[in-house]
Amino acid sequence: MAIPKRRKSRLPILCLLVTLATKYWSIPIIRMIEIRKAIEAICEERGIASKDNDGKYRTLGDKIKELARIAMLPKPIVDIAHKIVKTGNDAAHSTVDSKVVPLIQNFFRVLINHVYVLPMQVQEWSSYQD
Repeated sequence: MAIPKRRKSRLPILCLLVTLATKYWSIPIIRMIEIRKAIEAICEERGIASKDNDGKYRTLGDKIKELARIAMLPKPIVDIAHKIVKTGNDAAHSTVDSKVVPLIQNFFRVLINHVYVLPMQVQEWSSYQD
């Protein structure tokens, strides 16, 4: 996945997210927990508050719904993001099916692409059209 050179301000967060999600490749349970944490970091970076207007803490599921609205994510990606959170939660308390881990890693790349890379590419393309 190539990262466009424009908008370098997003590069540090992309590096952090990739580091979080790939730090423990050899341990599937930790890998799943780290990917879940990286999704939480994406929400935080995009300005999604931990509390709602009433001061109640938002679940990560609620934050993903807000991320979907802000980043205009397609429904299948939102659905898979929720499944990743559930799998990450399960990983914290039990084992993870090793067959699922590569699928979730690939999805995480798709999520990063939709939230960061594609918008930068669209913006770059739009600047050429002006």
